[in-house]
Amino acid sequence: METSSAGRASPFSDRRSVAGRTAARRGHGHSVGLRQPQVSKHLRVLSEAGLVDVRVDAQRRIYALRPMRFSGTRGLAEKYRRLWEGIFQRLDALLDEMKTDEKKRGRKKR
Repeated sequence: METSSAGRASPFSDRRSVAGRTAARRGHGHSVGLRQPQVSKHLRVLSEAGLVDVRVDAQRRIYALRPMRFSGTRGLAEKYRRLWEGIFQRLDALLDEMKTDEKKRGRKKR
C-alpha cells in the first residue's frame, strides 16, 4: 500500500482498493479497511471521473465499474511492462556477467 509522508495510506491506493472491490462486486468498504464516509467519497470521485456507474436501489446505491473506461490504460500499462521487462532482462544479464567475472577473479586469487 502506498503511504504518504505522514505514514497514512494514500487516497490513490484506497481508491484503487475500492475500485477493485467494485470491479469484483465483492464486499463493502469495510473489507478494504475504510469507514463508510471514506468509501462514499472514493466512489463519488470514481463516479465523477466516469469510471463507475451508479444505480439507486431503494436506500442503497449499487456501483459497477465501467471497464471500457480503462481500455486505454491497458495499452499504456502493456507498453511500460514491455519496457521494464527489457530493462530487467538486461540487468539480469549484467548481474550474471558480474558473477562470472567475480568467480574468475576469485579463482585466480587462490
